[in-house]
Amino acid sequence: ALEQFVDWIVEVAQELNVQVFATTHSLECIDTILGSSTLNKENLGLFRLRQQADLVTCKEIEGETLERLRYELGQDVR
Repeated sequence: ALEQFVDWIVEVAQELNVQVFATTHSLECIDTILGSSTLNKENLGLFRLRQQADLVTCKEIEGETLERLRYELGQDVR
């Protein structure tokens, strides 16, 4: 069901020419998004927020880099 939902979200976003912002702690969800055949990885970005004391930092990981981190290096990108 998750695969069908992701494909549907991607298709609707493309039809409406809109961006989708989603938040998750689910590695399964991230893997499903990366595995979507309807998603162009050039259009994917992950923003990882990290808090240390009173400072919050943000790191952007582009789609192709994200795919390499998950599948080649087995990194947990949540």
